[in-house]
Amino acid sequence: VLEMAEATDNCSQVTVTVQQIQEEGSCGVGFVLTRTFTATDECGNASSVTQVITMEDTTPPTLEIPADLTLECDETIPAAEYVAQDGCGDVTVTVSEEVVNGDCANEMTLVRTFEATDVCGNVTVTIQTIHIQDSTPPAFVYTPDAQSTAYAAEGDTLAAPFVTTTDNCDPNESWSVVETVLVDNASQITVERIYTAQDACGNTATFTELATLVYNVAGCTDEAASNYDADATYDDGTCESCGLGDGDCDGAVGTSDLLGLLGQFGCASN
Repeated sequence: VLEMAEATDNCSQVTVTVQQIQEEGSCGVGFVLTRTFTATDECGNASSVTQVITMEDTTPPTLEIPADLTLECDETIPAAEYVAQDGCGDVTVTVSEEVVNGDCANEMTLVRTFEATDVCGNVTVTIQTIHIQDSTPPAFVYTPDAQSTAYAAEGDTLAAPFVTTTDNCDPNESWSVVETVLVDNASQITVERIYTAQDACGNTATFTELATLVYNVAGCTDEAASNYDADATYDDGTCESCGLGDGDCDGAVGTSDLLGLLGQFGCASN
C-alpha cells in the first residue's frame, strides 16, 4: 500500500489530494508511477510535490546446465540441456559450441556456452566443458596360437607373422612385430614374435607368439645304436648295432674296446 502525503497549515485545515499516472516500463515489464500530491488550505492556497516510483527488472534469469563431462571417444555426446527461469517474464536461451582439438586425432574438448536473456536484456552465461578422450587400446581380432610347432617332415614351414586388429575410435590402427630367434640349431628354430597394435592416440596392446619349426634331419634315431644322432628327426636306416664289448663295431673285441670300456668307468690304463 502506497503511503499518503501529510500536510500542515499555519491557519486552517489542509486537504491533500493525489493524482497518479502509471506508464509501462521500457521493456514491457514493470512500470513508472508518477504521483502528484496537492495540499490546499481553506483559503485556497495550494502547493504540490511529485513522487516517481519506478519498478524495473534488473535481475538476470537463473540458468541450470549439466556438469562438465569426460567421455571416451566412442561414447555419445549428450544433447545440450538446460533449465532457465525468470521472475518477471520469458527467457530466451542460445547455445553455441566451440571444438578445441586435442593432442591426437580422436581427442577434443567441446566447449558449450549457454546464454539466457530475459525480456529486459538481463543476461546469464554459463559454460559446460566436455572432454573427449581416447584411452582404450586396440584389440586383436585374429592372432596365431601363442605357442606352435611345425614339422618340415610334414611339409610345414614357419608361418609369416600375421594378426588383425580393431580399435574403438581409430579406423586406421596399425600393428608391428619384433622377431627374436631364441633357438637355432641343426634340428629346429624357435622364434619369439611380439606384436604391438597401436592407435592414433598412442594406446597400445601386445601379443606374444612362440613359433618353432622342427627341421627334416636324417640320421639314426635309435638311442641304443652306436651312431645315434640326437638331432635326427627321422630314421634313415643307418643305425649300427655292435656286439657286446665291440665299441668300435669292427666285429671283434680287442684291446681298444676294453680300454674304451674301462675309460667309461673312470679307469685309466698304463
